[in-house]
Amino acid sequence: MKTMKSTTELDSSQVLLSLSAKLPSYSGVKWCRSAHEEQMKRECPIRFKDFVRFVKLEAELANDPIFSPDALKRERKKGSGE
Repeated sequence: MKTMKSTTELDSSQVLLSLSAKLPSYSGVKWCRSAHEEQMKRECPIRFKDFVRFVKLEAELANDPIFSPDALKRERKKGSGE
């Protein structure tokens, strides 16, 4: 898209809404909050690159070997004796 200089098409609210709907519910709620706060702070619409930045951060968090939700879940199970 960058090569074709068509990235502005990805900034449309319809595209961002469609992409947001594909997020897991927990991440979707976080994205809505993050997008709203960013819009209020910058006083301009959210862009595709903002969504990409959010998804990259969520992916990093989900794959963190110590603090990912899965790692914490395993630790809770270990602590409860299951």
